[in-house]
Amino acid sequence: RWPTETGLPTVPLEGEGRAVEPSYEAWYGVATMPRLNLANREARAHALDVARYWVREFGIDGWRMDVARYVDPDFWNDFRTAVREENPDAYLIAEIMGDAGTWLQGDRFDATMDYTFRSLCLRFLATDEIDGVAFQDEAARSIFQYAWPVTLVCQSLIGSHDTPRFLTEADGEGWRLRLATVLQMTMPGMPGIYYGDELEMTGGNDPECRGAYPRDVDLSAHSTARLIRELAVLRSEHTDLVEGPWRPVEAGDDHVAFKRGETLVVVNRGRTTITIADGRSRRWGEGSSDGSRITVGPRSAAIFA
Repeated sequence: RWPTETGLPTVPLEGEGRAVEPSYEAWYGVATMPRLNLANREARAHALDVARYWVREFGIDGWRMDVARYVDPDFWNDFRTAVREENPDAYLIAEIMGDAGTWLQGDRFDATMDYTFRSLCLRFLATDEIDGVAFQDEAARSIFQYAWPVTLVCQSLIGSHDTPRFLTEADGEGWRLRLATVLQMTMPGMPGIYYGDELEMTGGNDPECRGAYPRDVDLSAHSTARLIRELAVLRSEHTDLVEGPWRPVEAGDDHVAFKRGETLVVVNRGRTTITIADGRSRRWGEGSSDGSRITVGPRSAAIFA
């Protein structure tokens, strides 16, 4: 139908794969996703009208823009102006892997999807590729590469529609997913829960990672869902976990400990209990405090304040 409806010429293909080959630039050769010439004033005006329309008519809270680095860079300046004219508080996030600093200077996007955070969680908690010292060192580099207000609104993700699910990467070991979720909910950034992770869904590369959401779900029966709920409540009660400065406290082969403001977070992937000299009281998790020392059990996490 696409060639007939648009009048754009295509070349029929045989065998497996795409049915037609476009005679114009298209995203990975997909005929229904032509590349627009945004240097053309009429094309750019149309794209900006679309951005305004959904904010104005339906009150969407913002835009998440796919593969932003492959669009004419100056388009995003106009895009931000257009959207903010409709809603000054609209949230603009870009999907950019790696250093997104060029797009986060206050004139294009507010935030990016933090795939670096996902990589760190995978390597520390899913595959044991790095120890706690390396995790903390690399996390510090990532956290401070942007201005602090930008870091706080970047999306902290451990799964997405473009990646294998975390639980699959962790060979189905649920405790690893839950510890990664603790980091997701306590490290600087805005937690972005990929649908189904709360249910411990599995799946490899696309399309397996985009499996259908189960029907008749009882969230209370899933430990990860309960964990997310508990930590979401804790974030609402302890603003340190939302906006408090991040400071490393200590790290070892199998654990990391860091502060958000005056709140201490400890994550232990090891098989033995760890002890840290600290006088805070337990607020959440599998830990305890005697007033001068805190302990956190194996393969668990705890928060103290």
